[in-house]
Amino acid sequence: MKLSKSSIFSLALIALVAADFILWSQEPVKHTRWCELSRFSYDPARKSVVSIVTSDNPSLGRSVPLTDGIDYWQIDEMVNLAVKLAGGLEKFIKPGTRRVVIKPNVVEPAANGNGANTDWRVVKSLILLLYRLNHDFEIVVAEGAGDWARPGTPHVPDWALKGTGYEISGYRGMIESLKKDPSCPGLKLRWVDLNYDEVKEVPVPEMRVSDCQSSFFLPRTVLDADFVIDVPVLKVHSAGITVALKNHVGLLPGMVYGWSKDLGYNGNNIRLDHRPEMIQKNIVDLVRTAPCDFAVVDCIVGKEKTKFRFGPSVRRNMIVAGKDLVSVDAVCSSLMDINPDDIEQITLAALSGLGQNDLARIEVRGGSIEKCRARFIKNKDNMPEKYKNERYPYYGQGNRVWLLSGPFAGPDMKRDFLGGESGASPSPGKDGWSRPIYFFDNVIDPAGYFENPADCINYAFTYLLSEKERLAELWLGSAGNMKVWVNGEMVYDYQGGPRRHKLPNEAVSVKIRSGLNRILVKVARRSGVLEFSLNICEPESNLDYAGNRLWGARFLAEPASNSR
Repeated sequence: MKLSKSSIFSLALIALVAADFILWSQEPVKHTRWCELSRFSYDPARKSVVSIVTSDNPSLGRSVPLTDGIDYWQIDEMVNLAVKLAGGLEKFIKPGTRRVVIKPNVVEPAANGNGANTDWRVVKSLILLLYRLNHDFEIVVAEGAGDWARPGTPHVPDWALKGTGYEISGYRGMIESLKKDPSCPGLKLRWVDLNYDEVKEVPVPEMRVSDCQSSFFLPRTVLDADFVIDVPVLKVHSAGITVALKNHVGLLPGMVYGWSKDLGYNGNNIRLDHRPEMIQKNIVDLVRTAPCDFAVVDCIVGKEKTKFRFGPSVRRNMIVAGKDLVSVDAVCSSLMDINPDDIEQITLAALSGLGQNDLARIEVRGGSIEKCRARFIKNKDNMPEKYKNERYPYYGQGNRVWLLSGPFAGPDMKRDFLGGESGASPSPGKDGWSRPIYFFDNVIDPAGYFENPADCINYAFTYLLSEKERLAELWLGSAGNMKVWVNGEMVYDYQGGPRRHKLPNEAVSVKIRSGLNRILVKVARRSGVLEFSLNICEPESNLDYAGNRLWGARFLAEPASNSR
């Protein structure tokens, strides 16, 4: 007998297609919980342009292999071409603009060129490009590094006082040299350390995705800017990647947020939560609160495995540019051979209307992702400690949009409560199935949605659209008994009772059809938690690269004609 369902949010829902088409309710939603859909700010038809310029581009004055060192003049030509192909700054900078802020990533006091910091040569090229556009621009290079502070700053951890990144990274020398350069008369250029800037508290816009931050203390230098250019480096991170979106963390002043932004300053308890389950959500709310106008990514030398100087450097000799930061990050993630569908901040930024994350709707000019892609070793610290799995150290973004049915009385895994589990093919909101439910975590909690009693069964269902037939790995985890059907065939049956939920507990090989596939999950609850996780990944024996969601596959809430 089916139990009655508790009252849930009474918000209007929009019939929806894909996981990426989801939006959350007006109220802040806790990261471990779910929401129904009330509004739709993601535009599935939105198109964007991202450029990729490589050092071997034949249109450059001197082409060089991607593995060779390059000088400033080659970088300058690459930056100018990348900006031009992405639309040109003159197209996006409005008349009357006075102050332009360039935000590089100078994360630590390290020498230029090893991939930890934005190469100052990229920033120099942008400065001169802006100067040629308008000699009257006030150009500010601004950074609030999390890993270095001015020597003598009180209440800063000792590890953060090992030198001044402004000097050691070469930025001071570059800026002072340009200010004296006779070919740039009247150049208005300065450096601002955002860690010490005057601040203003700014509320996060409505429909925030994190319950941690209702506002941010932001530097006046950036708030008063007319145009902001984000200039990050191509790197991996515990948030999956750190490129344009993640670079916003450097806007937060250390004299408020501390070093490195997650400790607060001098016991003020103002901090940016860096826990694996929270950092990506906080990044998205920060970008929504302090939006950026254009991005130019330094992909000359990047970092795999970790963002810091001791991480392996990877020379790529590329510049990526675009106005849409979400699209820029999606392309850059792909260039590192990390599926952007596995990066939470990319997905959440797209859902909140900040940009397009579907590669099929991003026009890539210059180079191509396929020809420019290289495998980067992933960061292994991207999940909460309690879900870590030594065997599978990297877990991407599992499917977070499900149709739910239940709860059904009695935790009997042998009983078919649907009257045909193998043929299940539900439609949202019909025959006892919920509308599409979005979970703000890789850990899916149907019991939380239904406010379940003990001793019950729940079902979760999704469609998977694949561009071709292929073998894949189904990554599965649960806190208790779990069955999974793919296209009516049972592919997983765990009946061992309560267990520690890892991400994943197991990976099983499955055959995916070309076109639409049906995935049904059945989980039981006797007591304690009822939760599961599911992702569908590329088969990969090398764990340095394992965990990519199946390239080109999309989870769908329903088989709709406008599915991506």
